[in-house]
Amino acid sequence: MQDSFKNHFKLDGEKIGPAVKEYHEYYADKGIFDNTGIADLLKNLKNAGKTIILETSKAEKYARQILAYFDFVAGAEFDGSQSKKDEVILYALEQIGILSDEEKSRAIMIGDRTHDITGTAKT
Repeated sequence: MQDSFKNHFKLDGEKIGPAVKEYHEYYADKGIFDNTGIADLLKNLKNAGKTIILETSKAEKYARQILAYFDFVAGAEFDGSQSKKDEVILYALEQIGILSDEEKSRAIMIGDRTHDITGTAKT
């Protein structure tokens, strides 16, 4: 979140904290329900017997409220731990028992940000 405000919105150090706080306040009440458009894909994958995992840089508390189609949800923590994308991906894979390189090579990462690509590459 801090990287997004810094890199995409060009906020400096002292403005990032309040911006993140305001975002979290909005997201907790309204933004959490703005996630639409992928339900059919998830239903089809689930019906095809695929294990679906959500890993996100969003706070895990909010991520758990958003999606019912996933078999496992992994996310960042409010205290800043497990906040880098590769950390969250590795946590998710470990929690469901995908440990070997062969198993990881069969996993599919669907993402919409550069962090998704670079985080996956590090795992």
